Amino acid sequence: MTPLKNENKPWDKQRVRGTVCVLAAVLICMALHILCGSPRVISMTYCIPLAVSLIYLDLRVLRLSYFASSLGYIICAAAQAMEPHPAIDAADVISAAAALGVLFVIFFLSRLALKRGQELAEEVNRSHLRAKRDELTGLGNHTSFYERLDMRIKRHNETGEEIYLLILDIDNFKSINDRYGSSVGDEVIMTLVNSIGRAAEEREELETFRYGGEEFAVLMRSGGEEALDFAERVRRSFCRDTQDLSWNISVSVSIGICRYDPIRFGARREYFAAVDEALYKAKKSGKDKTVLWTEN
Repeated sequence: MTPLKNENKPWDKQRVRGTVCVLAAVLICMALHILCGSPRVISMTYCIPLAVSLIYLDLRVLRLSYFASSLGYIICAAAQAMEPHPAIDAADVISAAAALGVLFVIFFLSRLALKRGQELAEEVNRSHLRAKRDELTGLGNHTSFYERLDMRIKRHNETGEEIYLLILDIDNFKSINDRYGSSVGDEVIMTLVNSIGRAAEEREELETFRYGGEEFAVLMRSGGEEALDFAERVRRSFCRDTQDLSWNISVSVSIGICRYDPIRFGARREYFAAVDEALYKAKKSGKDKTVLWTEN
């Protein structure tokens, strides 16, 4: 659904184009009005500018079309009434009043329709965002992560921009959930989110996602040393912060890192598998570690 244009936004090309088209339609209606001479015959053509304005889904253009159409109609009708021998009778006056009334009704209903369309479009957008956001953390979810990873890979292929992917997995998270309950598990998850956030300060190129459960993904475009330094700061901060929790539990996180190389990884799946392999090595070597993937 195409969203309704915000009335408060500055004038852009589309709004200017809509205004020009509406005014042109009003001028054509006025010319036909003058040439035809009878308001009863030509009055309904003034609905055309309103119809044109609806194409642009812009309340400001719709309002302009209503006022311009009404003003144009009144000017032409007044000009005809001021002629030396106007051929206007009571029926013409009633027709003119009816035409203005019809214009207002059409404007009012069109405005309601556009506002309702805006509400529906905003609801669709909110639903779309909710489908890509994790409810607990507010981070992008599994779907959002793969979309962004695809975009980063595409940008790398076009510009050569570096990609480093980090997968973070909270160690022994299931046992924490089983022993202390899901509320404590949520507290641990949010502690890791906060640790990532503090380490990511002033890093606009960094994106964080809750990949699933206790797993998080971080996309970076920094160099290898910076990625390792970031991962270590997160790991140490998380271990320290979980000791301060009200439940007095000590938790650690294991991290796998891999740099994207289109020669080694022909597809997204192969790249993610390499990062997952580095994470597996961190887990197997005692957990609470950061491992950078290297080709065997």
